[in-house]
Amino acid sequence: MRRANEMYSVSVHESLDALGRDRWDCLDERDFFLSSHWLAAVSRVMPQSRCVLVEDETRSPVTGAVLYLVGADEWTFQNPAKLALGEGLIADFEPYQSGPEKERSARLREELAASLCERLPAAVCVVPYSYEPAVRGGATDPEAVETLVSALEELAAGWGAESRAFLYVGAVDGEPLASALCRRHYRRMTIGARCVMPVWWEDLDGYLARFRRRRRWTIGQELAGFAASGLVLELCDGTRLGDVADELARLSAKLMKKYGHGFDVGREQSTLKMLRENVAPFINLFLVRREDRIVAYSLFYRLRDRLQIAFAAQDYDLVGPRDAAHFMCTYYAPVRYAARAGVTEIDFGVGAYRTKSNRGCELRPLEGFFDFGSSGDGDLLELFALQDQASRRFLEDHRPPFARREA
Repeated sequence: MRRANEMYSVSVHESLDALGRDRWDCLDERDFFLSSHWLAAVSRVMPQSRCVLVEDETRSPVTGAVLYLVGADEWTFQNPAKLALGEGLIADFEPYQSGPEKERSARLREELAASLCERLPAAVCVVPYSYEPAVRGGATDPEAVETLVSALEELAAGWGAESRAFLYVGAVDGEPLASALCRRHYRRMTIGARCVMPVWWEDLDGYLARFRRRRRWTIGQELAGFAASGLVLELCDGTRLGDVADELARLSAKLMKKYGHGFDVGREQSTLKMLRENVAPFINLFLVRREDRIVAYSLFYRLRDRLQIAFAAQDYDLVGPRDAAHFMCTYYAPVRYAARAGVTEIDFGVGAYRTKSNRGCELRPLEGFFDFGSSGDGDLLELFALQDQASRRFLEDHRPPFARREA
């Protein structure tokens, strides 16, 4: 389907392959999760989707998006109703609420739960298994963005979606999109923060030098603990993923069990197989071994000058806190790699905020934009306001502990 106005035309496609991966990837982005490589790889787990491309009068792509239809069983962080009700967020932000604010928030969630959960299926603009809006291209022209949002709204209506959401929109880069959605009366709420480490050092000493003395000492103790542990660090690329997949799957399964998701090596092997078959050229692996056995690892994607974490795991039976195996493969080894490989930014994703800010990450707020129709609109606005008050206090309390003279 193709429509046009005076300045922009919009086309809708059943898949990225139908659109043309080259057309999608010519939109200038450094974000791996918005590339056709990732979106095509995960398309089979989100079967109901459409791709939208906006082009200018010269037929040059300006912006684009992918829209998905999700139901009640969707993963919490892609489910608008669950996010609006604070699932996955309460543990982080509730400590920054007063007693009356906690009580009022809990009451509002209880009153809103039934009506919001009825507003499914939802049309959601989000990258599967990531914390990104599925919008690509740096369009700043309001008309281009309006053209895109209008097309997405028409798709949602055609699907019979009961609600709509744009998730994990950055406060700065997403401002044209945010303005367009607010004009359409979407309700906005902070739903997390992206932990990003700008690379400003030339070596590990330069990285350490910017921290306050106490934090510098703590990081130094972790580095010394790893050095004394007898563990060995290994860096390899995605071509080695097949060789180590069974060991990595075992570690990931143990981690998932720890967090209540069951011990399922086959599930983790399937995930790694999908990565090996689709995105191996973009993978960097940081492995920690005890003799010949992998006891900890992290997996990052690299696109151009940006590293983005996928996941990490360790065997808590084989390494202890003093070994600092997790911190080495997840933070300090990527820090060293970035300095010599021309990486300008490391994206550590969402969550574990204190751990990440203590190692130099900036926390950049992410918002969700929700349209549940008129379902409890006044109560929803009040809940969102309470959530945003807590998130501002939270972010203020999670600034990186840099030395004042270099801040």
